[in-house]
Amino acid sequence: MKKRMLIFAVVATICGLSVFSNTVKAESEQRTPRFTSSFTITDYDGYFVTDTYKGTDTHAYDLVSKFTIDYSNTNYHEKLTYTIYKSDPSGIMADPTPIVGETEMNYNSTLTLPDIDDGQYLIVLKTYNPLGISDSGTLFVNLTNVEATVDINRKNNPTEASVGSDNTEATNSWEIKDKDGNIVGSGNDTDDPMDVIKTLPEGSYTLENTATITTILGNDVTDTASEPFVIRHPEASVNIDKKENPSEITGGKKLDDSDLLWEIKDKDGNTVEKGMGDRVPNDVINNLPEGEYTVIFTEVSQEDETDVASDTFIIKKPNNFNSGETPTQKPSTTPKGETRTPATNDATNIQLLFLLAGSSFAVMVRKAIKN
Repeated sequence: MKKRMLIFAVVATICGLSVFSNTVKAESEQRTPRFTSSFTITDYDGYFVTDTYKGTDTHAYDLVSKFTIDYSNTNYHEKLTYTIYKSDPSGIMADPTPIVGETEMNYNSTLTLPDIDDGQYLIVLKTYNPLGISDSGTLFVNLTNVEATVDINRKNNPTEASVGSDNTEATNSWEIKDKDGNIVGSGNDTDDPMDVIKTLPEGSYTLENTATITTILGNDVTDTASEPFVIRHPEASVNIDKKENPSEITGGKKLDDSDLLWEIKDKDGNTVEKGMGDRVPNDVINNLPEGEYTVIFTEVSQEDETDVASDTFIIKKPNNFNSGETPTQKPSTTPKGETRTPATNDATNIQLLFLLAGSSFAVMVRKAIKN
């Protein structure tokens, strides 16, 4: 927000400038008309400085943006005009060519300066009688403006922040406020706001800068600028419905505009699957071979900050034997002292043994039976 502060030193004749110690702030609702020669000048804002400038009947005003002009001698009420010239700081006309030519205005009306650059100007007032004879008076006007600035490189988790103004003679005073308006840090031109920002907890904040410049008449002109910012950090989470043969593996993120990545590693730390989103697809889980695994969810914020959450799980396959292993022989369930009657399959197996052993083995068996 740019504020133009107008510094008016009003004098009856062209004169130099000096700083006055008896500056009095004028109240806008209680303006006192002051007389410059036969001209009546009433200021609307700012400060009344003195009415005895350099021992003469001259008036000086500071930080006045507009004023009412009238002329007391009604015999000279034919026409009232003003002309604006560029001046040097001492009140001497710098260029005889006016920047605003002679312009008519009503008696007892308000004169507001147009939008012109900062600097020094002379306003020449003239009032005419019916014969064209004029009386004149001159106002010395000094325009001073300052525009405060705040620069933050990004709204979330800024890494660079600075304050300043468009006027190198101005001083700067900054404050950092939380969302409740509490001041959590402050400094001036020699301090770096980042020294405070780096230490802030998560939350919403405002960096506010006030630029101040002192006028040649001893009063301060100020302007304030501010920029909001947020301190935030990602925070990932992971959830596995069961440690053995899980059917659901999901992750979470703290910031809505963050990305969420997932990765599955085996017990040796090798990545076996990876993807993006808040859920590991079921076909990925079902296709994992037996083993021990770690799932990792990583939240990546828009500021490239990361946070990681992880958990472990096991995959087991039913009736699956490792290569080279032999199934364990089940012990007999026949009670001690009882004879187990061979089943049909057992008899068939005996007959097969006879056939496989050959005729000689069969003869030996028959002889054993006869004996």
